[in-house]
Amino acid sequence: MSHANIIIEIYCLLITVILLICNFLSTQKKTADAKSRIMCRMLTTNAGIIMAFTVTVIIDGAVKYKILNVVLTGICYALGAFLTELFGEYIFCIVREKITDSRKLLYALRAVCGAAMLMDIVSIFNGMYFGTVNGYHVRGPFYMVNQILILSIMLLELIYIFARTKIIGKEAAALAMYGILPLFSVILQIFVREYLLMYPAITLSLFIIYVVRYINQADMLNQKNEELTRAILENEKSRQEAEKANQAKSEFLSSMSHDIRTPLNAIIGMTGMAMDNIDNKKQALDNLGIVQASSRHLLSLVNDVLDLSMIERGKIQIAQNEFILPDLLTEIEKMSWPISKAKKQTFTVRADTVEDEFYIGDAQRIKQVLVNFISNAVKYTPSGGTITLKIDEEKTDDPNVVLLRMACIDNGIGIEKERQQEIFKPFVREIMSTVNPVEGTGLGLTIVRNIVEAMHGKVELTSEKGKGSTFTALIPLKLAEEDKMLRQFENVRDKKVLFIADGEEFCDMIRENYPKIIGCPCDVVSSADVLADTWKKTQRYDAILVVSEEKVPEVIHRARAQYPETDILYGSSMQMLEDEEQILNAGADAVLYRPIFRTTLFEAYQTLRLKKKTVAGTDQYLTGKKVLVAEDQPINYEVVEYILKNAGAEVFRADNGKEAEEKFLASAPGYYDLILMDIMMPVMNGYDAAVGIRKADRPDADQIIIVAMTANAFTEDIQKAHECGMNAHISKPVEPDVIRETLLQLMGRQQEIR
Repeated sequence: MSHANIIIEIYCLLITVILLICNFLSTQKKTADAKSRIMCRMLTTNAGIIMAFTVTVIIDGAVKYKILNVVLTGICYALGAFLTELFGEYIFCIVREKITDSRKLLYALRAVCGAAMLMDIVSIFNGMYFGTVNGYHVRGPFYMVNQILILSIMLLELIYIFARTKIIGKEAAALAMYGILPLFSVILQIFVREYLLMYPAITLSLFIIYVVRYINQADMLNQKNEELTRAILENEKSRQEAEKANQAKSEFLSSMSHDIRTPLNAIIGMTGMAMDNIDNKKQALDNLGIVQASSRHLLSLVNDVLDLSMIERGKIQIAQNEFILPDLLTEIEKMSWPISKAKKQTFTVRADTVEDEFYIGDAQRIKQVLVNFISNAVKYTPSGGTITLKIDEEKTDDPNVVLLRMACIDNGIGIEKERQQEIFKPFVREIMSTVNPVEGTGLGLTIVRNIVEAMHGKVELTSEKGKGSTFTALIPLKLAEEDKMLRQFENVRDKKVLFIADGEEFCDMIRENYPKIIGCPCDVVSSADVLADTWKKTQRYDAILVVSEEKVPEVIHRARAQYPETDILYGSSMQMLEDEEQILNAGADAVLYRPIFRTTLFEAYQTLRLKKKTVAGTDQYLTGKKVLVAEDQPINYEVVEYILKNAGAEVFRADNGKEAEEKFLASAPGYYDLILMDIMMPVMNGYDAAVGIRKADRPDADQIIIVAMTANAFTEDIQKAHECGMNAHISKPVEPDVIRETLLQLMGRQQEIR
């Protein structure tokens, strides 16, 4: 061996020692990870190999050191097998950081490399792998077996690296180099007896692995520093937002203190005034009217706060129930038109492009969204302004799902661009002051956004300061099965109808479209012919629908004179609501407000049929009905009893759900017509009572109408009421109009089914 080989080995030893020192310094201030520990062993083993081999080079040929030559050579080969095993452990360690790999490969590697080390040590004494002749190192008869075994292990490790390249990542190339360079050097060493480059190749590979590992650690450190910096910035941003939110909440509480005390002051003050003026009926009624309006306003404030609380706790739930869109729009229009009229605003609902009427979704939540939009528009639109609720239906790729686009358009004060995103945050109002001329909590739009997002939709805002705003909710909804939904109107779908309309063009349009929509023909005459008394009067009709806007009372009066027993309905725009009494006095049985859908007509027909079956009209709509009321609070029962008795009902009380179930089971089948069920009651709640009644083995158990009447007013409460077999849900505080409309609709549908 040449002295140049010794110099190379010394350089390799120096590099190895430097790497050992670097590895020690990089881990002394922290707990070393598994890779660092294995790297330390690899470098130490490599240093031992180089030192042992350097000595063998120095003493090679010295007869007196032939035993030492053999021993050191055996140590070199044994440490080489150990280094091969450590390299495999290093690879497995990298892989196990990312996936759970089988440990059987590691155990097999240790077993094979351990066997190779043992044979290398044993061969020191038997000379089967290597020995000395005249002091010189020579290869033994099993030398090739030793080398082929080590080569096989290294080749398998190389294959494993290539198989796990994606998992190992950036270090894969450096590890592959460690496998390839020593592999070729070992092969070359087999054919060239002189020492060439095996140990320098190993040292170079270790150096490359260490450098790549250091670079990866530096990259990870930089990445962690960047993440830490981002976390600090986000934390600071969160802190600022929290401070801002706290400030907003403080302002909100200050504002709410005023907003809540205002209706409370009115309730307390006007109640006192009504008591003082109890003998002056008009004055007392005026005072109580203010009490009622203030109570409703206070209830809306409380509902907003409760809704936001539920949203912040992540408990908002969206029901998936079948509903009729026209009913929803009619209800919203009736609620919204009076408040817009009070400000002398023009409010209209447009649903020209809506083809479907039956959907699956949360009608109450959709109503909440639209009412919030409209109430905001009314608040921020000056007197004389216009507000339009525009409903459009857009098809999607799924034929069973449509996108309902609901836009509230106003020409009010508008919102500055920089505040358009802020407006959806809690406690924010366009006018913000302790004494706010605009009533409300500032929570409506926050609640709206959360509801719409829970429905997998989105809210859009287009606004320009001084020119108005357009709030749009886009909500995907499933279509309900039309045939199934129409079955409830089976007995009123074939009515023979006469239309009275203005102008021949409008009459022709009705003749063409009505049969397509309803499914049966109709007759149409112009209002001019009715007024001129030139129309045919020989036909018998089930209903007359007047959609004229010229001399309406006179047209209706003439129709009533000719058809005294026929139902007459007037289809009007909401702007004619103030003329409703005059229209009804002229002979109309009901007023329908546009847009009119087929379900609107069918429901009106059913309501009129039920009205004719009652003795005293809609005010006495429960005449002859026996109603069981499950209510544990005496005051609440008195209120409900008063409403029901005024409607002509005979009322019975149950103090809890168990008593309600027992009274129903003890009665004759069909004795009770209705059950109004509170939910939160002692002994047994309303849900369990409803389930017990529905499961009863008697003919009226699945027919009797059960209505939840409770302060549990969230969507999940309504959903649970339906799941327990209840037909409808009325939220407390109860209102006579809501009870009347709900019960009339339920009784009408029940009679049509029968």
